[in-house]
Amino acid sequence: MRVEYFTDPQGREVRKKHPYREIVELPNGKHVQQFLWIDMEDPDLKHEEAEMALQYGRKLIAGDCKQLKTSVESYNDNNKHGKYIEISFNFAEDMEESEQPTVYPGL
Repeated sequence: MRVEYFTDPQGREVRKKHPYREIVELPNGKHVQQFLWIDMEDPDLKHEEAEMALQYGRKLIAGDCKQLKTSVESYNDNNKHGKYIEISFNFAEDMEESEQPTVYPGL
């Protein structure tokens, strides 16, 4: 479901489905984890569900960043070359650049 996209009214290509994690209680009293999916085009999409799904996506990204930071630190502490890799986890410039046009009219 992660591969479905739609174009919003502003012309942005938006991922259509987003998961979120929820703990539910079964009739036997046992608690289980479920993954539910929201549909960004669903006119009945509840704000709370959208917020949970989008915050869950952010949490996944933060987890990936933490793991990458651990890998970089391990490499820097243990590589035989005596060299270091620096990685910025400030994505502000990346986001700004990604919003720039890729087609330049009139050139």
